[in-house]
Amino acid sequence: MKIKITNEELNYISIFQNLTNAGVEDCMVFNDSIIFFVSRDSIGRAIGKHGRNVKIAGKLLKKEIIVLENSRNAKDFIRKAFKKLCGKDISDAKIINREGKNIVEVKVNAIAIKNKNIKTIEKLIERKFGIEKIEIKK
Repeated sequence: MKIKITNEELNYISIFQNLTNAGVEDCMVFNDSIIFFVSRDSIGRAIGKHGRNVKIAGKLLKKEIIVLENSRNAKDFIRKAFKKLCGKDISDAKIINREGKNIVEVKVNAIAIKNKNIKTIEKLIERKFGIEKIEIKK
C-alpha cells in the first residue's frame, strides 16, 4: 500500500532522526501524538536509555511521542501495536473481508481496553495496510 507523507510528518521525521540517529521509516500524527515507525535495529536508539529520547522529543515537539517497530506483515504489526499501546498480548489476529472492507478480528485476553488506543491502532493499520476496523473477540 502506498503511503503519502505530509510535509509536517517529514519535518517530524527529520527532527526525530537528528535527535536519535534512528532509522525512521514513517511517521503519523494522530490527535495529540506523533507515532514514529522505526526499523527493528533502530528501536533502542529511537527510545533511548530509560526513554530519554522519547521524553526529549516530546518536550521539543510538544506532543506525546510513540515509537513502534515497523513491520511489513500486518498481523505482526498489529500484535506489536496492541502490546505497545494497550499493554495486551493478542492470541490471534485474523484479517477478513466483509462487505468490501478489510477488517481484523483480534482475540484479546483482557477485560477492558481503552477505546482511544483501539482508535489509534485502527488509524495505524488503515494507513499501513488498508484495514479499516478492529473487532475485539474474547
